[in-house]
Amino acid sequence: AYYGDSSIEGDLITQTVRDSLQKMFGGSGVGFVPVTSHLKGFRRSVYLNFSEDWARITMNKPAPPGIQFGYTGSTFTCKNNLDTPADTLKAETTGLDSVSVDSKDSIIISEPLVVPPKAPVHEGIYSVRYSASRIFEGTYSFPKSRLFYSCPVDSFGQKGRVNIGIGETTKAIRLSGNNTVNEKLLAGYPHRRIQLDFDSICNQVIYGVSFESDTGVILDNLPFRGNSGVWLTRIRSGVLQSFQDKLGVDLVVLQFGLNVLNPKMEDYSWYASDMERVIDHIRRGFPEISILIVGPADKAIKLDGVMQTDPSIPLITNVLREVAQEKEVAFFSFYEAMGGRDSMVDWVEKKEPRLANTDYTHFNFEGAEKAGHLFLQYLFEALDFHKSEKQKETVQF
Repeated sequence: AYYGDSSIEGDLITQTVRDSLQKMFGGSGVGFVPVTSHLKGFRRSVYLNFSEDWARITMNKPAPPGIQFGYTGSTFTCKNNLDTPADTLKAETTGLDSVSVDSKDSIIISEPLVVPPKAPVHEGIYSVRYSASRIFEGTYSFPKSRLFYSCPVDSFGQKGRVNIGIGETTKAIRLSGNNTVNEKLLAGYPHRRIQLDFDSICNQVIYGVSFESDTGVILDNLPFRGNSGVWLTRIRSGVLQSFQDKLGVDLVVLQFGLNVLNPKMEDYSWYASDMERVIDHIRRGFPEISILIVGPADKAIKLDGVMQTDPSIPLITNVLREVAQEKEVAFFSFYEAMGGRDSMVDWVEKKEPRLANTDYTHFNFEGAEKAGHLFLQYLFEALDFHKSEKQKETVQF
């Protein structure tokens, strides 16, 4: 499970890591995918199309009564599921994020984190279609697909139904189950496209679909724009435990820090306390798993008329390293792996092709691929060290 901010949105970085690890250690599938996305068509490792009538409820503020945030920090339902009038579900924006669409240009996104529900396009039907990507060997098809959803919010409410379309084959299943997290096997055989049409789900929430093989490496890309990491504590630990029981997560990666940068701030002890609380929460939700904290990449701002490293980047990097040491978890720094001070300026201005957007904050596709290989280099070095230590243990008397 790779949680992060907008730095990994669209499967950036993680798609490179997944592809390499699946080729080396086996496994296939793109992992857990939500119902809707900020940017249709941006993600290359899976293609997602959905009707415009979904209500997306996200952890940037407390959940409405009866609603639980899922594994990704979001849940999806129809507007009738919410007691709160739609016009009071106003989004909270946390500034602008820049995400690359191609290697040359960036676009600025100011879309709300909570998308106000619109009128249904189909009466009572909420649709989503997932299509496999040919770009990566492990995502060429879906080995199997599983749907995750809640029990009715109202215990006396009706349970919904999903109509599943794969090629010429269609079937309908009832969304039965009385747990906060339930699952249904949609298809246990390889397929390249799956259409889901939900009916009568206004008393339930849908968490998403997992596409994964039974063995090998599965890497879930779990971005949340504007998140400093602290919002993860709004996913109840019991919900995380339920997902853990069904998904079997071995490692949780936490890549955060970008959204707390302030060039005028020198004391980030408050953020250290927040991240320690996040780690404690993750440990309650995923008992006995390993945790890896990933510090943010370099970010450049204009100081004295010159683009240079935001002075808070090395401070945040050191704070996260100290948190990792205090909580006895692993740590990796993108800032240091990129080359340290002013490396983002080099990636934007001096690399050919250019490796980052002109916001001097986010990687483009080429840069994200390079960053993924930097991360892989760290993982392989850690693996080699672990093997050497194990070998030493076997020869000790």
